[in-house]
Amino acid sequence: MANEEQRIEHLHKLAPNDADRVIKALEIARKKGDRRYESAALLGLGSISAKLNDHFGAIAFYEKGLIIAQEIGDREIEVLHLGGLGEHYLQLGIASKTIVYFEKKLVISRDIGDRSCESSDLGNLGTAYNVLGESHKAIEYLEKALIIDREIGDRRGEGIDLGNLGKAHTNLGELHKSIEFYERALAILRDIGDRDQEGEFLNHLGNAYANLGDTCKAIEEYEMALVIDREIGERQGEGEVIGNLGDAYADLGETNKAIEFIEQALIISREFGDQRGEARLLGNLGSIYADLGETNKAIDFNEQSMIIAQEMGDRLSEGADLNNIGAIYRKLGDARKAIEFYEKALPIIQEIGNKRLEGTILGNLGMAYADLGEDRKAIEFSEKYLVFVRDIGDRQSEGMIINNLGFVYNHLGEIRKAIEFYEKSLMIVREIGDRRGEGAALGNLGIAFATQGETRKAIEFSEKQLVIMREIGDQGGEGQALGNLGNCLYKLGQKEKGIELVKHALAIFQVIESPSTKWAQNKLEEWGAKD
Repeated sequence: MANEEQRIEHLHKLAPNDADRVIKALEIARKKGDRRYESAALLGLGSISAKLNDHFGAIAFYEKGLIIAQEIGDREIEVLHLGGLGEHYLQLGIASKTIVYFEKKLVISRDIGDRSCESSDLGNLGTAYNVLGESHKAIEYLEKALIIDREIGDRRGEGIDLGNLGKAHTNLGELHKSIEFYERALAILRDIGDRDQEGEFLNHLGNAYANLGDTCKAIEEYEMALVIDREIGERQGEGEVIGNLGDAYADLGETNKAIEFIEQALIISREFGDQRGEARLLGNLGSIYADLGETNKAIDFNEQSMIIAQEMGDRLSEGADLNNIGAIYRKLGDARKAIEFYEKALPIIQEIGNKRLEGTILGNLGMAYADLGEDRKAIEFSEKYLVFVRDIGDRQSEGMIINNLGFVYNHLGEIRKAIEFYEKSLMIVREIGDRRGEGAALGNLGIAFATQGETRKAIEFSEKQLVIMREIGDQGGEGQALGNLGNCLYKLGQKEKGIELVKHALAIFQVIESPSTKWAQNKLEEWGAKD
């Protein structure tokens, strides 16, 4: 842990032009015993640390300055330190601490009657609750901020509030509602010519379409955001958008293009010393290599990501990386090892109070136990996850978990019960417009009816799945639908057509380097057909 002297030396080396003047001011203030000036100088050093993405350095300076401001009763400087602390804990993913500081700042803003600061504090509290997965509470704060910004005529604030409400509804799985908020935000930001915020919310609009499974539309929005970020020289925003384009191409099964984009984004993150962004992108590369079956590479990227998170003290990213490594081992078929990593991740995420990720890990534990054939344990964890997502109103995750429970009951041989769960999942994903989720539920219904021997019904569901997967450009899903259809038609005696469809599926699996390639090859071999 660096002390103040080491932190000051660090700033002197990295940013002498900015830091030396403020360091001198701090020395003068301490010699004179001018505590207000000392607190202000510490605020300046915190700001310089922030520019260097040194969150811990910024926090250390702000905390010292805050103590002084509170001791001398200087509320003007106190609110600046509180705001800086809140923002940097949010950057570190420690949203619970962010809330503590912004609640204190909100009290002062209201006491002094500063409506603009009050709105900003409410917006920051909304953002923090959204990070914690408490999106309903986030919406309460953001709606209060929106009322104030409209009252005081702050059009930019109004646009940002609407965009942040879009993020909260995205977290709730209310994707059509989130798109509506983003579009309202964008109309205002375009009207006032705020290109920076326009680019940011186009990026988030792309995320909403990606969550809906409309990856091609997501790419359109990302590309518009990218044009703006490059036009205004917003290099960090450019990196974030390029990273999202990489994720989108990964969803489409275009892994080489995905890797190319993520590697470009990684260069930009490193250029700015953005360790948090670097860690996230390394984790994303790990996920792509896991899908490609390159396990050692996948684990290596996630471990690199975790080392950065640990160095930064970013507990959220550390827990997420442990969860991701668990997911890689599960894909490898090593469910025991996966459980080991999920169980390491869980207490970290519970400690920082991130309900959303805690629920995800519980769900992953459920699926890992299902892989081991410990179906009752799988149901227990999945049902805990279901309680979580219903509590926070996340309909998209609710649909996914119910679908997973259907999978477990299918494994137990309780096909009727599995079908009930798949049908409930299908109802939810259609209600919220989640096309990828709809395709998955239809595919699982097809498999369940095929297991029951209801082959014609299975074909009906697989054909519907195929239409959706082609519509949203999901090549992996398209391949699965073709494979299931081919299998059903072969069983009905339409052997040539069945073989043709499985060959088509195999061609897709080979192009996207899917683990399902082996299934298609084995099926064709079983039927005596050459691939």
